[in-house]
Amino acid sequence: MKKWISPGRTAALKRLALELGMEFEENDAMHDLALLRHFRCYRQTNRSRKVFHVLKKKHALLDYVLQVFDLRWTVSTGKSSRTFYQTMFFIRSQSLALPDFYLRPEHFLHRIGAWLGMQDIDFVEYPEFSHHNVLKGEDEDLVRQLVVKPQLAGMFRLNREWFVEGLGYYLVLYKQKRLLTPEEIKDLITRGVQLYQMLRSEESVSLPDPGAQPEAGPESMPV
Repeated sequence: MKKWISPGRTAALKRLALELGMEFEENDAMHDLALLRHFRCYRQTNRSRKVFHVLKKKHALLDYVLQVFDLRWTVSTGKSSRTFYQTMFFIRSQSLALPDFYLRPEHFLHRIGAWLGMQDIDFVEYPEFSHHNVLKGEDEDLVRQLVVKPQLAGMFRLNREWFVEGLGYYLVLYKQKRLLTPEEIKDLITRGVQLYQMLRSEESVSLPDPGAQPEAGPESMPV
């Protein structure tokens, strides 16, 4: 076992996968990380990137694959190096038809960048959302039409830590350079499923409501 895979975390996430009725893989055996190569969360890393602790849920009828995994990469600067970890929610589904977009918390330097002409798609109708987020996209009209809806603006109204990326059939959600606990992963999955439901095509079949309260057990997972 590689030293950067903590036995305690591995065991905890195996139990979480069992609780949620998900498959568990210690490493990215299917090399699904390559699907993220067009996203910023992938390009911010380097060739040292590794995916491990993969929780996976497939549903042929609703045509989606949902994954949560830990991402690791190391950045070397001269004589020193620093390793980063990040837990990510990733869903791919033909019920999605997303323009290329990127949402992240807005900080003071981003506001300076906006004054200097850097892209930040703002919405007059959602001032708090626009104040607390930087939103970018190659096709601004499509992003305005398909991405920012009242529910999404409400979810990220006071955003200070969530990053979202979408493109085509793919959607990712994460907290940058944050390794999440099992309890935080449950919240990540719930938020990710809610986000998927907001952004999926109107004519597609939805995932079960994550807000529902089914009986306890593995089937209670909100996917």
